[in-house]
Amino acid sequence: METKILEAVARCKAHLGYSILILVESLDEIDQCLEIIIDEVSIVGFYAKNIGENHTEIRLKNGSIIVIELANTSRYRNYSEIIVLNDIINNDSVISIDRPHGYLAKNILLFFIGYCLYIAIEVTYRNVSYPIMGICGGLAIIILDKINDKISWDVDLLLQGLFGSSLISLFEFVIGEIALRTNLLPIMWDYSKVPFNFDGVICLPFSIIWILMSIIAIILADAINYYLLDDEQVPYYKLFGKTIIQFKEK
Repeated sequence: METKILEAVARCKAHLGYSILILVESLDEIDQCLEIIIDEVSIVGFYAKNIGENHTEIRLKNGSIIVIELANTSRYRNYSEIIVLNDIINNDSVISIDRPHGYLAKNILLFFIGYCLYIAIEVTYRNVSYPIMGICGGLAIIILDKINDKISWDVDLLLQGLFGSSLISLFEFVIGEIALRTNLLPIMWDYSKVPFNFDGVICLPFSIIWILMSIIAIILADAINYYLLDDEQVPYYKLFGKTIIQFKEK
């Protein structure tokens, strides 16, 4: 049993976003597996969470996930690999499965949401927008989702929002400066009359708005992952160390 688990952990450490389900027959085996895995991944860093009595998840810093479940309660969903540890037979069974292709559909959906959301904000604020800004909104929400997949659920939600705001402001700065200093793009907005602006292309008030919009985008992306794509982890969010939002379990 230990050899199979160590081999599985090695694959998780070697591949970003790899996911493995380990099926066991008893709660004692869950504890045994957990002890072996934690000893092995303590160097690379991890986050472990018990989800109910029969389910434990270990999320590595590289975004890989190891889930340990009782075989008679598992739902067998969306894993790179499934390992069945069965003491009734002398050998451990290993079942490899392909990753689902739902992630492409998810990215398309997230891009569409980000595109429409950014356009809607601009039209509401100044009655006009441009397709390239919608594209930036779509890319921003996809990037936020990818980063969110790699970090612990315990990372403060405000910090995640600040990162999202920085990303959107960076998009605004690059595109705004290109439009301001070249003829490659039209000048699509002007923050020169807004307080705390730089070159009229970025400003503090809108960067604060982007914090809120980034938080909404993160929660929306997690809802899609959990409720539509059957991600195993129940999403929750902390603010200043306290859990303020937790999704309802399916």
